Amino acid sequence: MNTATVAKHLVGLLPKEISLKQFQDLLEQSTQSNPIRVQWETEGGYFDYYWMWWEDGPLGTTERGEKMTETKLLEGMINIQTEENGKWRTLNLGTVSKCRFNGKLYYVK
Repeated sequence: MNTATVAKHLVGLLPKEISLKQFQDLLEQSTQSNPIRVQWETEGGYFDYYWMWWEDGPLGTTERGEKMTETKLLEGMINIQTEENGKWRTLNLGTVSKCRFNGKLYYVK
């Protein structure tokens, strides 16, 4: 390999910065057989990592009759299926910092 080829391959390995909207698009493309690994900050100030995928989830209803997932979405949160068998997590979109999908690393800005 020559220097230009090596440099091209190394550049391809660098993480790419994406917007929150682009992250949401990747999240919605994920499936159980092709999950996305997401890093976000918890309420306690720690970072959590999970393999997760997009799947329509159970809907609850608030006291005012609104769908809970719709309420959470308005607050910037999503209920998401994780690799833990049958477990759902509430993902706060405002705290997502990076993800890995289809072998590529992305920083969410």
